[in-house]
Amino acid sequence: MTATALLDQVPGLRIPALADNLRACRDTLDAPGTALADVGDIINRDPGLATHFFRQVNQGRIGGSRPLISTIESTLNLMGETAIRHQLGQVPVLEETVTDKAVRQHWYRLIVRARLAAEIVAEWGRLQNDRAPSELMAACFLQPLGEFLLALARPDDFLACARVELGGGHRNACELERLGVRSRDLGRRAASAWGLPLLLQESLDPAAMIGRAQNVVVAYALASAADIGHWRSPAVEAALELAAGYLNRPPAEVSHRLHQVAAHAARQFRLPGVVPPAAKLLWTVLPEGPAEPAEPPATKPEPPAAPPATPDIAPLKAALTETLRAGGDANALIRTLLQRLHEDYGFRRSLLLLPDPQRTRLTVRHKEGFGHEATGLFVDLLKPGLFRKAMEKQQLLWIHDENYPKVAASLPERWTRAVSSANFLLLTLGVGERTLGVIYLDQGGKPISPALARALQPVAKLLARALQIAHERKAQRKA
Repeated sequence: MTATALLDQVPGLRIPALADNLRACRDTLDAPGTALADVGDIINRDPGLATHFFRQVNQGRIGGSRPLISTIESTLNLMGETAIRHQLGQVPVLEETVTDKAVRQHWYRLIVRARLAAEIVAEWGRLQNDRAPSELMAACFLQPLGEFLLALARPDDFLACARVELGGGHRNACELERLGVRSRDLGRRAASAWGLPLLLQESLDPAAMIGRAQNVVVAYALASAADIGHWRSPAVEAALELAAGYLNRPPAEVSHRLHQVAAHAARQFRLPGVVPPAAKLLWTVLPEGPAEPAEPPATKPEPPAAPPATPDIAPLKAALTETLRAGGDANALIRTLLQRLHEDYGFRRSLLLLPDPQRTRLTVRHKEGFGHEATGLFVDLLKPGLFRKAMEKQQLLWIHDENYPKVAASLPERWTRAVSSANFLLLTLGVGERTLGVIYLDQGGKPISPALARALQPVAKLLARALQIAHERKAQRKA
């Protein structure tokens, strides 16, 4: 097949979507109180879903006077729920369409790169006060569009060039040698034919690498270089210098922010088959020291360390008791609790989330250690998930790296973006049998020790008893 024939074939192809993402979209639509933005969060992370929905809305706008719709949120609002449900049934399924396991595994890997790039470019957009960060993210999520098309049309060539790239070679040179055309050219042809967002088309065109398109290209280059090599590779360093220049920020600050974003993003990568890339990201985002090797060298066994001392909650109990003696109400008790947890037990950040009168959502009412990103943050209680479980009874839930993947899917994108931690505690507030809210606690993203989590287990009951006493006193005063 000639390069021209391959380019002509591209517009007729359809990018398949992950089965899990299709299922998640339907489940989200079926849940009561769903906002279309929640469905958009899922669609935005899947190239098959994103290209399908953009095509449906923008196909009639190609060559017209109306500008192309550039965000999934706007696309979904134009379509409405009934049309969205219908279109979900028209999207091909990746696991059924791509039967070659090796092709599918690299497909997953490309999604990981694109998602990391989207997180990076969103952070840069915030630094530049970009008014439409979702456009930047959509363009990043679809940067590997040409490679997906190549995987569908010529899977053998797709795998061969992918292996060249992972081995440290140049994928573009491999594609030109085998096909006479680059996958980027295939992506640009499809983006134009399908009416995909203009920013994506610009970022796929080497002649238009300026402004926001350049942000997208550099962010994706960073994510790819980090996946193929490591964060301190020459390719990453060169991209960081370029980014620091047009962001007008010191390279050290850009590098630090990049590591923070990557650490958060790596914990969200829960696709099948991408454990090695996700693990590599987690190993290499630490600012100090080299990346952890895949197979650490054998060393002499060290003598077992002495078990850490069990944290003592007696001072916390004494502080709550003293607050009660001083006539403190529920607000005073919660303030005392948070103060002691921060000062005595190493917690750096906390959120107090309280329900609305209908108990349909929890909203942040007080924050410590967070910036503006947590202002007005809320989680839905109508859908099954971690926070609805927390509100079932007075309890302390300990989330850590091992069990976080089980709950990550139930956390909305707005929460994971603002909080950015896979290690935290959820402490339920309550009086009697009624739950009143949830306190979120973490140690700045660091793992919480099992000893501390176990020691704080009685705190839920301890606080519930203190709140009960304060409630009874208030009732007596009213009487």
